[in-house]
Amino acid sequence: MINRTVGSFLFVLLLLALAGTALADRAPTRAERSAILDAVGLEGRGPDCGTYPPGSCRIWVRVSTANPHWGAVFIGPAAHQKFVQPDVASVHKRRGRWSVHQVGNGGGCDVPARVQRDLRLACY
Repeated sequence: MINRTVGSFLFVLLLLALAGTALADRAPTRAERSAILDAVGLEGRGPDCGTYPPGSCRIWVRVSTANPHWGAVFIGPAAHQKFVQPDVASVHKRRGRWSVHQVGNGGGCDVPARVQRDLRLACY
């Protein structure tokens, strides 16, 4: 009975550990967010997402925990908005500066596989 309980407990712990590492991207720090948005040309633009009307879309930024030199900027429609095309830009940090790696097409072409999975990027 004890061996069965211990085995079940270890199995549950293993499942939790695997689930926690499957997608482990993180929110950027304020400095990272500012630098990443600056790299893609959206810093200081507020919530207007560049060319879209104010309030019509939202931006979210994520940094990979698989390799913190990679990140992504996602643009999507705000609540009840249908005319905003979701998009993504991948960014890479080299020599202390963030720069755009790819805009559109899933953002994941020529991105390390672990980072691609972590940030949920694709390559079309």
